[in-house]
Amino acid sequence: MNLDAVKTWSKTTLHEYSLRDSALYALAIGAVSNPLDSRQLRLVDERDQVAVPTMAAVVASPGFWARDEQTLGLDATKLVQGEQRIEIDRPLPAQGRMLGISRICRVVDKGPAKGALITVCKTLQSESGDVYGRAWQLFYCRGDGGFSASGSEDITLGDTPAPLTAAPAREPDRQAVHAVRSDAALLYRLCGDNNRLHIDPEVARRAGFPRPVLHGLATYGYAAVAIIQAYADGDAERLTAFGARFSAPVYPSDVIEFRMWDNGGHVALEGRVPARDAVVISHAEARLQPSRGKS
Repeated sequence: MNLDAVKTWSKTTLHEYSLRDSALYALAIGAVSNPLDSRQLRLVDERDQVAVPTMAAVVASPGFWARDEQTLGLDATKLVQGEQRIEIDRPLPAQGRMLGISRICRVVDKGPAKGALITVCKTLQSESGDVYGRAWQLFYCRGDGGFSASGSEDITLGDTPAPLTAAPAREPDRQAVHAVRSDAALLYRLCGDNNRLHIDPEVARRAGFPRPVLHGLATYGYAAVAIIQAYADGDAERLTAFGARFSAPVYPSDVIEFRMWDNGGHVALEGRVPARDAVVISHAEARLQPSRGKS
């Protein structure tokens, strides 16, 4: 790892997206399962369309920034996203031009055997400077630990949120089940992530998976939708923050059981695939605005 280059890395991305893009994202994360539900239809109907807040995770993203190995010195082949967060200041428009200003805000050395953690913060704003929110991605850089003399250096470079917390040990307050479509990865990749891991069986096998896996950010979207439907009466714009840890892969055709807790000011969530007894999303927590009444 070239620590000096990592500490100063930044990228600004201008993203122009359409109502069709926002509708495709909503469909790809299962946000519109009932075409007779007026709240759900607002996510795809251009007459009064709103964006699912978790789209902040994909709008104006810097792409696979770690591939710049010559500059950053990272082993991009061993990099895995571990967590995703968003924090929304004002609702994302369902169409428009958005700037994403991405910077590395934290680097943690876990030692040669455990690798390093890198957190990237993306600020979303209009071309005139109006800030819509922020998105954070935490990456496990499995081949890049041991870059510091102590082997345990923790370097904070910018706005870094507090650690995510595990779900309560008690029984959940609410539950929801999501059956992942067999073509879910093919649909979600149309939102911009063309990693061959999600479509090519041979690439998946070489990476150690029996078949192509679903995008982690698709599972993240499913989890957010579960919270919106269970705690926000289907009003997507009430979701103002959501963070989660990717604990295990999800495969197309999996059935995910989402367990949710009203946890004193925020909603906690855990996602599990019972058929494999696998927790696939953990340490998830969301904040919601109070109800604004029926639209």
